[in-house]
Amino acid sequence: MLGRLLFTPGERTPIRLEREQIKGMCLYQVRTDPTGWLGGRRLDKGARLLRRGGVTRILVPEGFDRWDRLRRRGLHPVETLPFLRAQGARLVLDALVRQGIAPRCAVVGLYGQRADRDFARAARILAPQVRGLVLCAPSGGEELARALQWEFGLPVRPAGEYTPVCLWLGGAGPERGGEVFSLREDGVDLAGFFPKMEEIDHLPTLAALWEAGYIPEGKLTFFKRET
Repeated sequence: MLGRLLFTPGERTPIRLEREQIKGMCLYQVRTDPTGWLGGRRLDKGARLLRRGGVTRILVPEGFDRWDRLRRRGLHPVETLPFLRAQGARLVLDALVRQGIAPRCAVVGLYGQRADRDFARAARILAPQVRGLVLCAPSGGEELARALQWEFGLPVRPAGEYTPVCLWLGGAGPERGGEVFSLREDGVDLAGFFPKMEEIDHLPTLAALWEAGYIPEGKLTFFKRET
């Protein structure tokens, strides 16, 4: 069961378990004030109520840094990497548009240790929409390249060719590339982009919605976060 903590600094309302929905996805939530010398106790009480409701994964506000207290109660964050890897092709296409490059005119790069499910999914989504692909995956990359050439007549470009956008899923990264998006197990870097669906741009919430099947096709977009 999914839960959510809402912080209400300065409010001393009773801490209770509530049922809520986000875009049709049901969850339990608790409102609490984590500030002040009693803030830790209030946070613990909220965590206990969520666990009694069967919650094991929880959404928290941006910048939350007290996971040690929640994990002691059996509450854990929503994993976001599977969601991001599943949206890799969308991220590449939105980055091209932001650069002013029509996907049909672009060669893009995919880098991974192996042509796993996420690698192949991104390649198959991109193949009919771009001019060419640079596929670099020591395990399975050549087989995938032949399949894409057969299915789409897509020219797979040689490794090392410059590409304006690269998706890096593992293994050795690109030596020559423009915007590089790292979605590796040991490091995520969206290069200032962030996903958004309507008014929701909280990454763990989007990951939970995607996991539960509540993100309609075509509703998710990646935007550049200005600095």
